[in-house]
Amino acid sequence: MKIPSRARLINAIADAGYTMVSADLGGVETWGNDTAVGRITEAKTFLQSQPSVLAGPVILVGQSMGAMNSLVWAARFPASVKCIVCAIPVVNLSDLRERLFKASIDGAYGGTYSDAAFGSQHSPYVMAASNPWSGIPIQIWYGDSDMVSPPAFVASLGRQTPSAELRLVRGGHAESTVEAIPPDQVLAFMAR
Repeated sequence: MKIPSRARLINAIADAGYTMVSADLGGVETWGNDTAVGRITEAKTFLQSQPSVLAGPVILVGQSMGAMNSLVWAARFPASVKCIVCAIPVVNLSDLRERLFKASIDGAYGGTYSDAAFGSQHSPYVMAASNPWSGIPIQIWYGDSDMVSPPAFVASLGRQTPSAELRLVRGGHAESTVEAIPPDQVLAFMAR
């Protein structure tokens, strides 16, 4: 792991004995779309085909778009998920599209993204109204000054999701915010 802020958390998880896939499953152009869902499914299948890797529910750990992809995948396959850890998750596709990533998000959805067409299956902020993560423990670490995924959207998702633990940390949508996440608290959550 070449990014020290991520390495601290990822290495702690690996050092605790968890078998994991650490991968870019579609790049920066997936935004919770079906490509992202398919790639996570492929990664789970690959991982569980390896010797000494148990079948069954997995723990999803994702950062930013990876956290959103994890939430979308878990909503589709809840029986396959033990728990989810989200670090500085992006959750509101409509807001991100309007403010920052219109071309990228539209491209991920075949030309034009809208909450009406895709939100109930692909935007965690919209999805939260139906609580598709019922019974899946979720730990959400989010920055108090995140300008990419504003804290109000993340907090709203958390309040609508009874199984979610919201953990506010100082910082924005940055590696330094991820570095502030205490690995021991993540590991304790994962071990429950």
